[in-house]
Amino acid sequence: MSNQPDTRSNFVQAKETIESVVIALILAFVFRAFVVEAFVIPTGSMAPTLYGQHIDHVCTNCGYGFAIGVGSIPNEIRCPNCDWIDQVSNGAEQPAVDSGDRILVLKWPYAMEHLLPPRRWDVVVFKAPFGSPANYEERDGQTNYIKRLIGLPGDVLEVIDGDIYTARGEEVSGAIRQKLGHSPLPEALTLEERRQLNKVLQIAHKTPEAQEALWQIVHDADYQPARKLTAGWKALAGRSSWKIDGRVMTFDGVKSEQPQYIELSGKDFRDDYGYNEGGGKRIVSDLQLKTTVTWQAGDGAVLLCLSKYNEMYTVEISPRKGLGRTMRTSLLNREAPGQIGPSWTFRSWKRNWPVEVSFANVDHQLQVCFDGRAVWQSGPGDFSTTAGVALGQGYESSPPLVRIGGEEIQAELRHVAVHRDVYYRDDEFIQTRNSYGRSIASQFSDRHAWASRDNAMLLRHNEYFVMGDNSPASYDSRLWWQTGEHLAERAEPYRVGTVPADQMIGRAFFVYWPSGYRIFGYGLPIVPNIGEMRWIR
Repeated sequence: MSNQPDTRSNFVQAKETIESVVIALILAFVFRAFVVEAFVIPTGSMAPTLYGQHIDHVCTNCGYGFAIGVGSIPNEIRCPNCDWIDQVSNGAEQPAVDSGDRILVLKWPYAMEHLLPPRRWDVVVFKAPFGSPANYEERDGQTNYIKRLIGLPGDVLEVIDGDIYTARGEEVSGAIRQKLGHSPLPEALTLEERRQLNKVLQIAHKTPEAQEALWQIVHDADYQPARKLTAGWKALAGRSSWKIDGRVMTFDGVKSEQPQYIELSGKDFRDDYGYNEGGGKRIVSDLQLKTTVTWQAGDGAVLLCLSKYNEMYTVEISPRKGLGRTMRTSLLNREAPGQIGPSWTFRSWKRNWPVEVSFANVDHQLQVCFDGRAVWQSGPGDFSTTAGVALGQGYESSPPLVRIGGEEIQAELRHVAVHRDVYYRDDEFIQTRNSYGRSIASQFSDRHAWASRDNAMLLRHNEYFVMGDNSPASYDSRLWWQTGEHLAERAEPYRVGTVPADQMIGRAFFVYWPSGYRIFGYGLPIVPNIGEMRWIR
C-alpha cells in the first residue's frame, strides 16, 4: 500500500470548501439584498424612538436618565421630568459620545408591495429624494433616511394641532383633487373649497403599538427630586385625606362625602424634547395618566381626570362594585357633568391587590386600561374628529389639567406617571438653503410646509409622506424642496415632499445593538446593553 498522500482527494476537499464559502457569501448577499439589512441611525430625527449619536445624561436632581443629541449639547441641560437645570462647564471634560442605534430592516415585504404594502405608522427606511441635508447639492439618491410613515397613496393629508388628518381621494371632490394634484405646485383652494375639504378630513388614530412607542415623559413620581421645584403633585384642598409621600400617594377617605383631588402642577406640557436644545413651542393636551392602584377598603371610587381645550374628562372606577363610568364637564360653565356612553363593568378587584390603571385622551379618543388591557374606550360617535372642528378649536392656550381624586375609599397609588403624545409641528415654513446656509432662489421659498394647516397634500398612486418622531428637529416630507437628479426625468414628474414607491427600502423592526456599556466608564462601548434591545413600533 502506498504512503503517498491522495492529492486528488485533497484537491476535491479544497474545491468543496471553496464552493461552500462562495455559496455562503452569495446567500449572505442575497439575504442582505432581499430579506434583512442592518443600518445605523445617524441623527436624532426619530428620537426618542431611535437615537442617533448622543450622550447619556442622568439628572443630578431626580435621577431621571435621558439622551441628548451630540449636535445640540447646550451649556445648560434641562431635565424633562423635574425641570432641574444641570450646568455643563465648557472647561469640564466632555462626556463620551455614543453611536446611534443599530437596527435591522425587513426588506422583502416592500418588494411585494401589492401583496404586503407599507402601512401607516410603520417606521420605514428609504432613499432620500436628494443628498445629505448637510450638503443639499448632493443629488445622488444614495442617502438612506428613516422616518415614520404618515401618508399613503391616495390620501389627502393635513397636520392640525399635532395630529394627522386624512381623507381618501375618492371622498374629495374632483375640483379639489385637481388643484391639490397640480405639479410642481398645488393650486390654492378657495375658502369654500377648504371648508368642504375640512368636512371630510378625519383624524388618523395610531395603532396601539405605535402609540405605546410615541408616549413621552411629562412627569414620573418614581423619580423624586432632591431639591424641590415647582413641578409635582399637590392637594387642591387645605384639609385633605390625601397624603403625598414621595413615590407613594395614599387616600384614606372612606367617610369622605365629596371627592377630594390632587393635581399635577408646575408643568407647562409643551412639546419639549430632552434630546434637543431649547424648549418646547406648543402645549400638548393629548395625555396619558398611569398609576398602580391598590384598593384597601370602601365602596367608593378612584377618579382620574384629564382636560383638553375647555372640557374635563373624568373616569370614575369603583373597585369593589366592579363598575366604571366616564364623565365630561365643561370648564367654562357650571353645567352638570354628562356621562359619555353607558357605564361599564369589570371584575371586582381583590383587596390589597395592585392593579395598573391608565387613562388616555389621545387622537380625540378616550381609553381606560387595566394591567395593559383596554376595558373601555369612547365610541366613534362620542367625539367629532373632523378637521373643521379641530381648526375651530385652535391651539391650546393654557396647560391642561391632570388630577387624581378619591371618594369613600381607602387606596394606595404607586408609579404615578403622566406622558404626552408626539406633537407633529404644523406651522413650519420651507427654508431653501444650500450647505453654507445661504438662501437659494426657489419657487418653494418661504411656503407653508407641505400638509400643514390649510395646505393639504394629495398623494398620488405611487407616493408616500413621512415624518420624524422628533418633529421639531426632523427634516422630513413637510420641508423638502429639492429634486434629485435620479428623479428629475421621470415619465411622471416627481413631486417634492413625497417618497416614490420605488425608493422605499423596508420596515425597521428591531434595535439589535443600542449604545453599549463602557468598561469602568472608559473606552469603546463594547459591552452589549441587552436591556435596550427592542422591537421598533
